[in-house]
Amino acid sequence: KIVAIGKAGNPDTMDNITRGKWNSWYVLDECSPDPGLPGKCERSIYMLLEGKKAVITGGTRGIGYAIAERFIEEGAVVTVFGSRQETADAAVEKLLAAHPDAKVWGRTCDLTSLDAVTEAFKAAAEDMGGLDTVVNNAGISQSTPLLDYTADEWQKVMDLNVTAVFNGCRAGAQLMIEAGHGGTITTTSSMV
Repeated sequence: KIVAIGKAGNPDTMDNITRGKWNSWYVLDECSPDPGLPGKCERSIYMLLEGKKAVITGGTRGIGYAIAERFIEEGAVVTVFGSRQETADAAVEKLLAAHPDAKVWGRTCDLTSLDAVTEAFKAAAEDMGGLDTVVNNAGISQSTPLLDYTADEWQKVMDLNVTAVFNGCRAGAQLMIEAGHGGTITTTSSMV
């Protein structure tokens, strides 16, 4: 009996598992070679996020969009948040073009306002039928030299990169606690 975790383009053959010809991550269990078909196996395959409901801030482009796409490929229901409704709508359209059966919404709100985030996450959870995970991905950076950096620029970066993360954690955790279950909250950080 072979137990494996990995991605498989053609999960019917163990060769594809060992050679890395994989399209998406799956858990393969109770995979035992079939003596009649060399390299074939019987197994159960599970999508890792099947039925999970996720909010992804900054989900309309870049890393956030890639996270949204991967979550959808893994069976999640997703709401992407963007800075403007038109960018959220465009991301949803693109995601649905690539994944026609996906359940995906697009929203916007002032991520620096706890009240706005709480209200928007609650609406997203109502759309999706719950909330299991939050990915705090929205962020900005400045390449202004230190002596030219203004206090207003600094505050804008801190508001989105720190305060918005707190707001996402707080609003997401509250919804998960009220629903009587746990969940995951992930925060990304990168510099451009």
